[in-house]
Amino acid sequence: VPNIEGQRWSYFYPWALVAPGHPTYSHLRMTEDKEARHMTQEPKEGDPRIECKTIADIMGMCKIDKWDLVKLNVEGAEYDILAALTAPIARQIVVSAHEHTDRARGRAQWDALIEKLGQWYKPFNVVWERRYGCVDNYWDVVLIQKELL
Repeated sequence: VPNIEGQRWSYFYPWALVAPGHPTYSHLRMTEDKEARHMTQEPKEGDPRIECKTIADIMGMCKIDKWDLVKLNVEGAEYDILAALTAPIARQIVVSAHEHTDRARGRAQWDALIEKLGQWYKPFNVVWERRYGCVDNYWDVVLIQKELL
């Protein structure tokens, strides 16, 4: 599989993680600052097309029943991905709210989602605070599957 810079990776699949119902393809906005690259539906010349997959799609393709650890850092799509869960997907999930993106949900919606996930997970480090020059967020919330505690 060629990577975004034309090299070959034998172990990496360039998929964007999305919630069910989102587009099946997107584009990676190529910027000089590699840390600022992001997905967009409005490509510019040189932005590679990326296939989008749900976590259930990836689990099925890889024949994974449950991950050991899922660290969600998808710049605002975390809420939709977690809200779509119908069963636990991992023994542990680490997630931040990313309220500084255009997909902000607000604390009340995040609190309700964390409560819903509480049927399978015990939440730790649930602190709404300002960091990194961004608006208030939940940063690095840890969800541990209850059966492990």
